[in-house]
Amino acid sequence: MKHYFAVFTPEPDGMFSIWFPDIPEIATCGTDIDNAMDMAADALKTMAQAYVREGRSFPEPSSLADVKKANDAFCARHGVSGETSFYPLIPAPNTDRTTVHLSLSMPKFAVEALDRKAKLAGMTRSGYVQAMAMS
Repeated sequence: MKHYFAVFTPEPDGMFSIWFPDIPEIATCGTDIDNAMDMAADALKTMAQAYVREGRSFPEPSSLADVKKANDAFCARHGVSGETSFYPLIPAPNTDRTTVHLSLSMPKFAVEALDRKAKLAGMTRSGYVQAMAMS
């Protein structure tokens, strides 16, 4: 499992700003440290799923030293202090797109219902099952 360093910066109002130098599309915040950890994990999961849907490879995680340099550069560009920032590791979901063949057993009526729903969604049976698993 890969882990990514997030940049958590405490704000004057008690909230935390959060971003991931390795995944520039992610910017979120949390109302307290527990909420911030949840928000960071959810944002990383959501973005990983978007990368998979778009057929893009998720970037490799940077070292802590590189993440600190990226935060220093960000703070310098925006004229803010990064002195209170800290860098928790957030686990990323698996984005391995290797195809795996499955054999499922279910009653015929369930397969028929699955096929109807997949057709209505404009998907194959496999695509529909995958979409349900990823939601």
